[in-house]
Amino acid sequence: VSEGKLVDILSPQAPDADYGLAMSGIKPSEQVWIGFHAGANSLLDQLMTGSESCKAAVVLSPMLDSQQIDDAIIVNGNYQNQSEWINSLSPQMVRQPILLLTSNGDDIATPYQMTLMYNKFSSDSIIHMGGVYHADQNDVFLSITDSGFHATVPLHSQTIEEILRFLNPLVEQLPEMTALPR
Repeated sequence: VSEGKLVDILSPQAPDADYGLAMSGIKPSEQVWIGFHAGANSLLDQLMTGSESCKAAVVLSPMLDSQQIDDAIIVNGNYQNQSEWINSLSPQMVRQPILLLTSNGDDIATPYQMTLMYNKFSSDSIIHMGGVYHADQNDVFLSITDSGFHATVPLHSQTIEEILRFLNPLVEQLPEMTALPR
């Protein structure tokens, strides 16, 4: 049941957005997609090659490997990268606001790698030199925190705060989060 109407059983060929609407009753244009590690990789695939969009997307520490981001060097004050994957990213792929989130202690999606991705999606040219960092341009947001999240602790309180700070201006009403420490 979606929006008070019975939804037909979907075929395996149905678009992902149809599944999201059928399962949640929320239109994709009102959904916030959040991906962590492998889920963030799937979200990046959708952002890069998919046709669906959402209200906002949070890419939390994707599992980037050397095939995606490698041999990056700084030339004339800008990151340069030789990988085909990173060079394929462009601002035209951004169909909704995107938060790229990592921490200084993350060795799966390092601040360096996430900054490269941010620069490609946003047309910015920042260089992260360490510490807590925030940047935004063209609906692409980068947040590098000192929180200690990793595969075993993805929901550090600072991570939740960063996500809420990103979503607050984008959504009309945030869910009540009474379990968070105040």
